[in-house]
Amino acid sequence: MILGGGTEITSVDTTSSFGFYKEDPEEDIYATFFKPFSGRRYETFPMNAFWCHERYSNLPLEKLLPWTNDYFQLSDEVLLASKDLATQYAIDIDKTAAVFLRGGDKVSEVPPIEIQEVAEALNKLNPADFSSLLIQSNDLSLRAALIELITVPIRIVTIDEDPSVYSAGSHQKFAMKSHQSCTQFLAIVHLISQCKEVMLNSGNVSFWIVLFRGSMEGVTHFFVPPTFYTPTLGS
Repeated sequence: MILGGGTEITSVDTTSSFGFYKEDPEEDIYATFFKPFSGRRYETFPMNAFWCHERYSNLPLEKLLPWTNDYFQLSDEVLLASKDLATQYAIDIDKTAAVFLRGGDKVSEVPPIEIQEVAEALNKLNPADFSSLLIQSNDLSLRAALIELITVPIRIVTIDEDPSVYSAGSHQKFAMKSHQSCTQFLAIVHLISQCKEVMLNSGNVSFWIVLFRGSMEGVTHFFVPPTFYTPTLGS
């Protein structure tokens, strides 16, 4: 357990964590993804797992960010991979608008959004302010459909090394089996989070994009209420 009843945390056994991303179940790969945790004391757990389905403007980031920074600060390996991707794809984060859309692989959790709404927002961007549009989705057909609707004269970039993508069909739980693939995916998530503008729908990845970004400034969340969960953080 990381948190509990005001206890001062001195160590955390992460050997059993990240089971999807390693071949050896006894291997501890936490340090591949995150820096050593600080052991800060918490009286209560500051996050509800269902908050990834909330309206993100209502998230209590003042409570979440200290916890994220203590236990989920990205490793140097991930940060270097993120920097390398920016160089490889000529992405200037200060002049890039990034989009991440969770596809329809888990429609019971992430209701479909109107991609026309996303395209309209992108097409309103001023080309003088942006050199790139970074478009990512785990659903290649959704990504392609969105790109077809973009008319603004800004260079479109897609990162093909994204291990989470699928062409069509059901949720692929084991798409990132190796921890190297997960490192690459975290690097993409971090890169998106640092871009000048970020547009996203709901989902686990989008939630962590906001946490890694550290604020909602420059973020557009295309919120669709989920069918299985009633949001509790404001209206």
